[in-house]
Amino acid sequence: MKGRQGVVGAAAAALVLAAAAWAGPDVVTSGIGADGSGEGIIKHGTLNGITGYSVTTVACNIGNRTAAWVYLNNQHPLIGTQVYRLHNGRFEQIGMNWLKHSFCAADWPSCTNLVPGSTYQGDTFCDSLGPFATDTYNAFLNGQQSNLGPRSEVNASTGAFPYPPSMGWGSSSTFNCLTKRIQLANADLNPANYPGARYFVEVVYITPLVPPTPSPDLNEGPTQRINNSSYREVVVGPLTDGEAGEQVCVTGSQGYVLAFTGDTAAMRPALDAWRAADPAVTIGYTDIAGDGRVGVAARVMDLGAGLWQYEYAVHNMNSDRSIGSFSLPKASGPSVNITSVGFRDVAYHSGEPYDGTDWAATVNSNTITWATTPWATDPNANAIRWSTTYNFRFQANRGPSTGAVTLGLFKGTSPGTATIGGLPVPNGASRCPADFNNSGGAPTVQDLFDFVAAFFAVDPSADFNRDGGVTVQDVFDFLGAYFTPCV
Repeated sequence: MKGRQGVVGAAAAALVLAAAAWAGPDVVTSGIGADGSGEGIIKHGTLNGITGYSVTTVACNIGNRTAAWVYLNNQHPLIGTQVYRLHNGRFEQIGMNWLKHSFCAADWPSCTNLVPGSTYQGDTFCDSLGPFATDTYNAFLNGQQSNLGPRSEVNASTGAFPYPPSMGWGSSSTFNCLTKRIQLANADLNPANYPGARYFVEVVYITPLVPPTPSPDLNEGPTQRINNSSYREVVVGPLTDGEAGEQVCVTGSQGYVLAFTGDTAAMRPALDAWRAADPAVTIGYTDIAGDGRVGVAARVMDLGAGLWQYEYAVHNMNSDRSIGSFSLPKASGPSVNITSVGFRDVAYHSGEPYDGTDWAATVNSNTITWATTPWATDPNANAIRWSTTYNFRFQANRGPSTGAVTLGLFKGTSPGTATIGGLPVPNGASRCPADFNNSGGAPTVQDLFDFVAAFFAVDPSADFNRDGGVTVQDVFDFLGAYFTPCV
C-alpha cells in the first residue's frame, strides 16, 4: 500500500517565492526514502554484477490549485530516479530508472513547512492532488515493473507523454530483477574502488501537460518545472546475498545494501550536492527559450608540478532539445598543453533506444570541444537528455580564469547554442613545472632543496612524472625541467 511521509528537507527560498506567485499547481519532490512502513530503499537482486533498486518518493503540491493525477490517461506525474557518486573531486551519475507512472493521489497532510505561512488544503479526489497535500509511493510501488515506462517517450520541458507508453509497458515474462529499475554496477559502489565516496539519490516529478480545456490551471509553468527535483544522501552498506522478499536473479548473487542518511534537500537538483560538499565548485544554469533548463558545474584542482585538473559536470535538468556538444575556451600558443582528456556518460537500459557511443574530443588552438553525432544523422545519438549528467575532464599547464562555456543544442536550430558564464576555463597563468613549492615564477634553488627533501622522504609529491611511484627517474625529470626555461 502507499505510505506516508516522515521527514522532508528544507526549501530553497528563491523557488518558494516563485511558487508563491504562481496561480496554478506546483508539484515538487518533498521527500525521498521515508514512509510509514519504514521502507526507504529496496535491493531487488543482482545479475552479472549489476543490482536493481527502487526508493520511496513523496510529492507535494506547493501551488494554489489542484494538480492532475489521472492514471488512465496522460494526466498524471511521472517519477524518475537518478544516482550520483562524489569521489576525489568528481561528481558522476552512475544510474537511473525507467519512470514510475503515478496513480490516485492520497492527499495526505501536509508540506506547509516548505512555504512559510501556507495552509494545508488538499482535496477529496483520487485524480488530483490539492494544495500543500502530499502523495507517497513506497519503494515497492516504485519498483513495480508493470507500471514503469521509458524516458525516451517523454518531453520533460512540457510534461507531454503518450499513455500507455508504446514501449515496454505492462508485465512480461522476459523481465528480470533489473528490468526498468534503478541499475547500479557493484563496481561503482565498491568501497575498495572508491574509498571515501559519497552517494546521492535524486528524484524528479515530471508533471503532465494539461490541455487548455477544461482546466488550464492544472498545468505547471516553466518556472515551476525547475523545482521538481530533490536529492538525499545514501550510504553503502555490506555486500549481501539476496534477502527475503528479493527477486533473486541468480542464486547466491550479491549486491550492496543501501540506506538513506540525513534529510531530503527539497527543490534542489543533485548537482547542488557537489557544491554543498565542496564550496570550491562553481555552478551556472541557463534557461533555453521555449524549452528547459541546463546547468554546468566545475571544479579545478591544482596538482602541482605545473598541472591543473579540470572537472566539468554538464546537467540537463528538463530540456527536450537536449545537449549535443560542450565547448570551452583555452589559452592559445604552442606552450599550452592539454592532456588526459576524458569523458563519462551514464548507461540507459531495458530497451531505451539511445546509442551510448562516447563523445569525441577535439582540441584546437583556442577551444576544447566534445560532441556526439548530430541529430540529423542519428536522432538517437548519445545526447545529454533530461535528468542526466555527463562529465568532461582534462589536465592543463594553465591555471583557471573565469570564462563562458558553450552548449550546442541537439534538436532544432534556433537558438543553436546556449552559453553559461562565470565558470573556470584554462586561460590563466602558466607555472613552471619545476616550481616545486608553488611560489610562482621561475624555479629557484629552494625548489631544488624542497624536491630533494621530498624525494628522500619518499613523499608522494616527489612523484614528479606522475607514474605512481617515487623513483630515480623523477630526479632526472625534475632536473630536466629545472634547467629548462619556462615559456
